[in-house]
Amino acid sequence: MRRFNTVAAAVVALAVVGASAPAAAVGDPNDPNWPCVQRKVPEITLATVWTGPDLGDAVSTWRDDPAVVRLVDTLAARRTTMDEARAAIDAFAEESGDARAARLTSLFAGVFTKLNAERGDVILGIGRFARKQRAMADDLRGRTASIDKMRDDPNVDQMQVNQRYDELNWETRVFGDRQKSLSFVCEVPVIIEQRLFRLGNIIAEKM
Repeated sequence: MRRFNTVAAAVVALAVVGASAPAAAVGDPNDPNWPCVQRKVPEITLATVWTGPDLGDAVSTWRDDPAVVRLVDTLAARRTTMDEARAAIDAFAEESGDARAARLTSLFAGVFTKLNAERGDVILGIGRFARKQRAMADDLRGRTASIDKMRDDPNVDQMQVNQRYDELNWETRVFGDRQKSLSFVCEVPVIIEQRLFRLGNIIAEKM
């Protein structure tokens, strides 16, 4: 009995469509390789997340203060809740005394630098992921066509066809699982930007 029928072939075909859809289906018409619904924004602009004073030299000097560096790492970590972040910023502001404004400016400069870089790495990773998915989709599509040709050969070894189909079916499932995870991955840059915005507001409130 032929296990690879037209229904199975259609399932495989549908599974690879998502990785090769035209740019109009995604969020950035300027980048046909961008797979997310959200528009691609490589870097966060300071004005969108900060209402405090100009960062000035703090962008390059925030690492000179070990306490700032430690707190930046704590605030940037997503395992740190916003309540915990607020409490840590409160304590930092109180202990800074007359240097409060300068140190809080340095703190946000560090948070902005760290989270913007982290977000950029995520965006690059999404691009790599999308390229791998497209390459995998092309491979699956080609192998589907190859099995179709095998099925049309009256002298074909049916066991070989079945084996090829089993392999293709498994890899199509892997492809589908990876494609499903893309919606979550695409949310990560947004989550980072939202975190940066909220931290910026809390820090600015303390100045």
